[in-house]
Amino acid sequence: MKKQTRNLLIAIMAFILIIVLASVLYNKLVDDTAPTVSYTPVLRDLPPSESAMSVAMPVNEDVATDISEDEESAPTTEETVAETEKESDELKMPNIPLYRLDGSETDFYEVADGKPVVLNYFASWCPPCQAEMPDFVKAFNTYEDRVTFIFLDALDGERESLATLRTFIKKQEMDESSVFYDEGIFSYIFQTTSLPTTVFFYGDGAIAGGQLGMVNEQYLKLAIDEITSEASRNSR
Repeated sequence: MKKQTRNLLIAIMAFILIIVLASVLYNKLVDDTAPTVSYTPVLRDLPPSESAMSVAMPVNEDVATDISEDEESAPTTEETVAETEKESDELKMPNIPLYRLDGSETDFYEVADGKPVVLNYFASWCPPCQAEMPDFVKAFNTYEDRVTFIFLDALDGERESLATLRTFIKKQEMDESSVFYDEGIFSYIFQTTSLPTTVFFYGDGAIAGGQLGMVNEQYLKLAIDEITSEASRNSR
């Protein structure tokens, strides 16, 4: 009887050891396959789709059909953009459309609400996204009164669906109101297929920086300190 008990204890200890080793190997695999790479985003123009263009350049249809002589002397959009770029070298986020999980549409600046923004582009099936999300949820709970978090899911309806996304949100204890999806516009204009990708913005939408791959808690805190500090911004 004692021999059976001893064998059982040995089997249990061996099982625990296997679990621990598997966890260590998994974490090493995540670290090896998803290095964090700092990058400076270079944005493409918004894609020439009707929905994207309507967000980028809203038009009042009642007024658009009433062309007056004063409009002939008004500066063109290109002239206005060029003048703005001369005033500031900072790259700003286009006002891309975002969709809530119920399908209703909003946009970047409406969600940002004048606050600095942390935008995390992710997918529920992505191991580095899974690994970093607890740190993002912790940061969201800590800074949500000062910083807007936009969790932008790479929803494709196949590998990633609303069902898998909702399961992930529940498992990670995320605030569903902070989760959105788009129609591929973010990955297009930021020229990234990396999951995860994180971009940090100042309160006016100017881009502070970005990361390709998993972001750890320490880096996330430093980046949030940067976008919430005007002193840091003015010293750039």
